[in-house]
Amino acid sequence: MNDSRDVEQLVGRVNPVPPGMFAGAAQERQARAVLRAILEQPLAGSAAGERQHRLWTRRRFVAAGAGTAAAVAAGVLAYRSLTPPPLLATPPLLAYRLAGASMSVPSAEEALLALAALAARQADARPPAGAAYGRITMNTWDLSVATADGTTISAVVPKVVKQWTPLAAGGEVRRVEFRGSPDLFEQASEITAAAVSDVAPRADETYPAARRTVGPPPSELAAASSLEDLKERLLWGSTPQDASQTYRLLWNIRILHAHHVVQPSMSSRLWRMLARQPDFVLAGEVADRAGRGGQAFAFDFDRSLPKRWILIVSSEDGRLLALEEVLTKEAGKLNVRPPAVIGYTLFLDQEWTASSE
Repeated sequence: MNDSRDVEQLVGRVNPVPPGMFAGAAQERQARAVLRAILEQPLAGSAAGERQHRLWTRRRFVAAGAGTAAAVAAGVLAYRSLTPPPLLATPPLLAYRLAGASMSVPSAEEALLALAALAARQADARPPAGAAYGRITMNTWDLSVATADGTTISAVVPKVVKQWTPLAAGGEVRRVEFRGSPDLFEQASEITAAAVSDVAPRADETYPAARRTVGPPPSELAAASSLEDLKERLLWGSTPQDASQTYRLLWNIRILHAHHVVQPSMSSRLWRMLARQPDFVLAGEVADRAGRGGQAFAFDFDRSLPKRWILIVSSEDGRLLALEEVLTKEAGKLNVRPPAVIGYTLFLDQEWTASSE
């Protein structure tokens, strides 16, 4: 068997280097000379010893990793990890279930209109006397990594966020962030959790309650004369302008729920509006990460990363329960196996308060 082809076949099975990384390297004179010198090393000994030596040599290529072999062949003298890094720790995917046979599965429009009708049957509340803020309590998580002892490690460490937004125009939003208990996976450890926790202490910050940060106030949205008017008010001034309409609508709906108390009547109008978006599809029944039952709806897009947003709406009262963010395809150096959850927000509680304390 030809030595170079034999090695190529063995290395190819475990090659951790992305295809094309060293494209064209074999055309360089220095690289070809180095590779030829490697392959022309004499193998001494008996026939059996020679076979054993060749096998050891091939295993040495495999153990060293194709990354090292390709780097030498390309004339690149740089350190490369001998083993691929472990996958980053991410939460498990939720289990979405389409009810019944495929012929009876409701469309996104049908399911959203049913939830809109459910929300419309709930009574709106009035802010109590002296109320000056809407306070929202959320549980959130976003993919993050830490480095300890030269090793990249990760853990799922949720955050509990309390956020106060003034009811009157102007003023400041107060956001208080607490570290939740880490959820550990095979790729993580207690050391990992400590490393992540140490770099993210409790935070307490304020920022201006400008429209670009908190979105349009619920009173402005409630004044919309039609669903089309409601859509225009949500989209007015929203960014990025080059994103699709559904992307911008969902982005602003998330901001709305993260800052303001959303009444059932407003939820009803939002779901009727989204029912008209053809690229917003039904994902099925699901229990969110707080164990609450709802209907899930998905929107796929590709802005820097191929992702899916999933909104979960309560089957009990039609309010928004959660938003999940899922990576749907391979994403270069982001070492996760898609589909993978890379962020989520649970909307746990909303109320009016007299102060931001």
